[in-house]
Amino acid sequence: MTLEFDRLGERAALIRHYTIKRRPLSHEQKFVIYDERDLCLYTFKSTYLAIGDKLAMIEEATGKKVMTIREQLGHFHTFNIYGDGQLGSIQRMGPPWNRRLMITSVFGAYEINRQGVSHEYILTKDGQIVAKIKKKVLAETYLVDVVEDLSDNEITFVLAMIIVLWCAGGS
Repeated sequence: MTLEFDRLGERAALIRHYTIKRRPLSHEQKFVIYDERDLCLYTFKSTYLAIGDKLAMIEEATGKKVMTIREQLGHFHTFNIYGDGQLGSIQRMGPPWNRRLMITSVFGAYEINRQGVSHEYILTKDGQIVAKIKKKVLAETYLVDVVEDLSDNEITFVLAMIIVLWCAGGS
């Protein structure tokens, strides 16, 4: 955690830093999420022979499945995230050069917007910035900064949304 200031320097917010790595050649772990100390927090495992994309988010410390991401059949680039019931629905909008995800969830309304033609995204909740996402060019890695005032469950949901961004064609 580090202390960050907004562009005007008026308010400070504690930020948690995460790294998400994709393992395209792995049959087991498709994505891995690390915290700022480089400790593995979650892995995402693909389910074979499932109709539509299906990824299980596994908590590394316990081996317990905490969330599932599933592409909704019959709807182009619509994904659902499940925990204890459905937590949210995510729809990809816009052309590839201006990618946007609209999210409705039990935590509130979110939107992920691509910043121009860059590899950077802003995640807002009810109009307030809650995360910044940056893809390392030529790497299978996203760097994620999330405000700390979200609950742990909501931060886990935010990290799952970023996996959906990747699956929905965020480049």
